[in-house]
Amino acid sequence: MHDIHKEPSHFALQRKRYHKALTERLLVVDNDGVCASNGDKDNIASRKISLAIAKSLNANSNTRMPAQSAGVAFEAITKDFLEATFLELNHLRPGS
Repeated sequence: MHDIHKEPSHFALQRKRYHKALTERLLVVDNDGVCASNGDKDNIASRKISLAIAKSLNANSNTRMPAQSAGVAFEAITKDFLEATFLELNHLRPGS
């Protein structure tokens, strides 16, 4: 029998924090609701995929951050996520 009140795993919590950081600092839907900031506005498939991701993460409508700033923000947010999760797997590395 499974305990339905089990605490979320460390990885589930970190993933939730990662998605929250993305939507608070980076991932937005343009004011027209046509494309999310992670999509290519000139590519139909990219627009649809980016909107689906943004909607699934409850991203807000806002103005896109300049591309270079967005790249730096994405790198920082992702680095924090990877450090918080992959370091927890260090015991699985061969030879460690």
